[in-house]
Amino acid sequence: MRTAAGWIMATVLALLAGAAALGLFLMARARPRLPREVAAVLAGADTFELLSLRPGPIERQRPDTFYGWVVLGRAAVPGDTRAEVVAVTNEGIAHGWGMSLCFEPRHGIHAAGRGHTADIVICFHCHQAQVYLDGRQMETLPITDAPRELLDRTLNRTGVWLGTE
Repeated sequence: MRTAAGWIMATVLALLAGAAALGLFLMARARPRLPREVAAVLAGADTFELLSLRPGPIERQRPDTFYGWVVLGRAAVPGDTRAEVVAVTNEGIAHGWGMSLCFEPRHGIHAAGRGHTADIVICFHCHQAQVYLDGRQMETLPITDAPRELLDRTLNRTGVWLGTE
């Protein structure tokens, strides 16, 4: 027969074991990543460009839109910068943890190659990245602000207007 102190000790140990198991589970959970098919297109793209987008109402009738968002400008990304853009975008997605309900994107990534297209429409304000393969939305992923500096710098270097905040 256990004493009250024995029951308390057993309960505390059980709670500690449960908390440790939960901590290990949360640490080992899979971080979000770009889908494999999208990552493959980005890695082997013949065409790779960044887009500056105007947030606001969807305007699918206009000639230069990106999934309905008006394109303010486009910048071809040189080969040496492509891997960095993909890496920092993947890193931002891997560390994304939450998304707002709004979606007012100002950035886009477009890549084409191997007979496929990969597109990412990014709203850093809302922490969302909508990912498309061949024009079909695959998923919406959380994203941090981490890629923004590189994307803005790359667009600015080519004289593309980033719009206003």
